This record gives sequence, C-alpha cells and structure tokens, in this order.
Amino acid sequence: MMQYVEIQDKTFQLYIRSSEIQKRVAAIAEELNKRYADSNPIFLIVMNGAFFFAADLLGYITFSYRFETIKLKSYEGLKSLGEVEKIDNVPSFAQNDKIIIIEDIIESGLTIDSLLHNIEGQELKFQPEIVCLFDKPLGRTTSIRPNKSGFALKDEFVVGYGLDYNNEGRSLPDIYKLVDHK
Repeated sequence: MMQYVEIQDKTFQLYIRSSEIQKRVAAIAEELNKRYADSNPIFLIVMNGAFFFAADLLGYITFSYRFETIKLKSYEGLKSLGEVEKIDNVPSFAQNDKIIIIEDIIESGLTIDSLLHNIEGQELKFQPEIVCLFDKPLGRTTSIRPNKSGFALKDEFVVGYGLDYNNEGRSLPDIYKLVDHK
C-alpha cells in the first residue's frame, strides 16, 4: 500500500484505507436496508465520482431497487466552479417514487442543490434522501445536508475511491489527502 501518490503536480498522503471505507459503506447500507426494506426505491447516482461508492453500497443492499445515473460537474482542479454543469438530463420520476441520491462528496452543496431543484420540479410526494461518502460542511454555501454520510472532512482535498484531481486518481482503492497546498 502506497503512503504517498503523485498526481500531476500534487502530492497526496494515505488518509483512509479501503478496509475502513468498506466498513462504513456496509454500515450505511445496513441503515438503508432497515429503512427501505419494502419500498423499492430508486437510487440516483451522481457520476463519475460516486461510481465506486455506489457500486459497493448497492452490493450490500438486500431490498429490491432501481437505479438511474446522472453526470454533473462542479469542480475543476482543486476548486469548485461555483456553478453546476449538467452533462445529462435529470431522469423523470413518478410522484410516489422514493429517491435516494448517491453522491461522493458534499462540500458547497451546489451540485445537490441544483439536482434537487430539478427533481422537486417534478412534484414528488417524498423528499429525496441524500447519501454521500464524504461530508465537508466547512465549505457549505447552501443549506443542503446529507441524510447519511460516511466520513466528515474538515478542509482536506481528497482523491481515490472515485474522487479525482483533474480526472486522475479515481481508481485508487484508498483515500489520499493533499499534502502540498501550493
């Protein structure tokens, strides 16, 4: 296991091992298994970052479900773009659908806020639930709060397990945090 990785012009240090990630993902799935046992909800996976998290999470789910994906972009390099670029259209849902949004990280909240505005315009009976691997509330510029999160971050910029720096580092099985803030 590598203690440090170089990605482009940045150095990242091992922060969270894959075994710890899997324990937390399994615990989140167990909570969802209890809550949605008879609901047949729809998981809405925000790509590309949430791909690994969603795949592992859904592997632990024991109830019947459907899923959709949506591709959104709100980051470039180390910073939020301050707006959300929709790459895909938001799927259409039926009024009684129960939706669970799977996101990799919630920092500013702009991505989820934008997505929720599009979903809520469909006049759903149930408020979507938000599940993320990382919650980074110090960077929050909206009132968005996840219903469930795996880990809380302070001001760390992290890569691995789906998270990237300029589209690199997603395939690392562990999480690494930036060590050189240049």
